[in-house]
Amino acid sequence: MSDKHTLPPLQRQALLSMLADPERALTRVPGGFYCPASRSHPVFTGRTVKAMERDGLVRLDAPLCTTRVEFTEEGLAIATQLQEADQAQAGAA
Repeated sequence: MSDKHTLPPLQRQALLSMLADPERALTRVPGGFYCPASRSHPVFTGRTVKAMERDGLVRLDAPLCTTRVEFTEEGLAIATQLQEADQAQAGAA
């Protein structure tokens, strides 16, 4: 499992965006991968998504990822941990 403290910021943001999305997925669009739940960074690059796939956090629908990116079990667990940590930090503030 990846350490949540070593995730690059864009991967962290992509995981949290996917978790907030009702479909829990990113959709392929021109220029990258779209997540409507992400207001601050709605399109993530292919490089970010491929790095998350390499780390076992997401799975592509096909080798060239023609439409969707979804969580793996590990990716969902890490995204949930990140969300809980953010909520705990916000509650402490």
